[in-house]
Amino acid sequence: MAIEERGIKMKCNNCGYENTPGNSFCIKCGSPLTAQTVNTVEVQTVAEQVAPVEPESRTEIMSDLTEQVRNEYSNIKPSTPVEEVVNPAPAVEPTKEYVAPSAPQVNVSSATQTVSTSKFAAIKDYFMFMLYAVIKPNSKYKEAEESFDDKKTLFTFAGITAGVIAVLNILRGLITAVFVKCSTLFCTKSLIVSFENLKNVEYLKLIFTSILMGAGIILSLAIVFYVAGLIFKKQAKFTRLLAISSVAVLPAAAVSLFVSTILGYIWAPLSMILTIASAVYSLAIFITLVNEQFEFENNDSKILFNSICFAILAIAGYYLGMHLITSAVTSSITDGLNGIMNMFN
Repeated sequence: MAIEERGIKMKCNNCGYENTPGNSFCIKCGSPLTAQTVNTVEVQTVAEQVAPVEPESRTEIMSDLTEQVRNEYSNIKPSTPVEEVVNPAPAVEPTKEYVAPSAPQVNVSSATQTVSTSKFAAIKDYFMFMLYAVIKPNSKYKEAEESFDDKKTLFTFAGITAGVIAVLNILRGLITAVFVKCSTLFCTKSLIVSFENLKNVEYLKLIFTSILMGAGIILSLAIVFYVAGLIFKKQAKFTRLLAISSVAVLPAAAVSLFVSTILGYIWAPLSMILTIASAVYSLAIFITLVNEQFEFENNDSKILFNSICFAILAIAGYYLGMHLITSAVTSSITDGLNGIMNMFN
């Protein structure tokens, strides 16, 4: 019974079939099963397994089993690496602190940069620019081109340029009034210096006409090319055209109104040469700078555009010049007749 309770299979001595415990007869052949039919080795093995264990050896058995299990599991290598799963820490929302409203801050760095990059921070900067623009017109204009997009800067520069032209023309009028060339046969001197003639100068008229002349030249150049650009559908910024006109007229105005006037009393041919040279120089400056403001598909369109604009300016300048020459000749004849009458008085 003890063997049956342990779950030992009963082996039939007749057919060798292993019967389940608790059967009295073989299921296959029907032979009776007794305790003697159990294999001796199995009984001995079971007997050794179920033999009572002394208390002293229990510790050794447990340690051996533990060591055996440890060795078996240490030799096991996982086929795929096991990634350690780390649970992310819960996000902590930052505490909102109360911030008192502050006064609006001014970006000092950007304001400083704007002032530092401006070409015209003071009135003297305009005059320095005009001086260097006569020598290096293209490079100086390129440096200040973006500054002329500001209307205040542009009109200030154009106004100063017109004012300089007016002042030069006033000086020219005063010089010609004091230093008079005598072209009549009755004159004993070729040059007469008379400060008495300053009393006869109409100063208001001279100042008005000088300012009108300076502003008229600058505006006429800019307006003619701006309108022509609209006709050709090549629109440009009027502010930059006005700035280019102001830069371009400076050499011609300075030479023809002041330098040539003085040199005319020394050597008239030199005065004429400088006047023509300065006019050509100003024309070259204007053409170079203004053509960069208009983008044409080909040079034929550019040539036609420039021809029409300069033809309009030349026609207007011709009629204006003829009017001035006529007035000057009439005035000279009148002055000559007055001088002759004064000799007999």
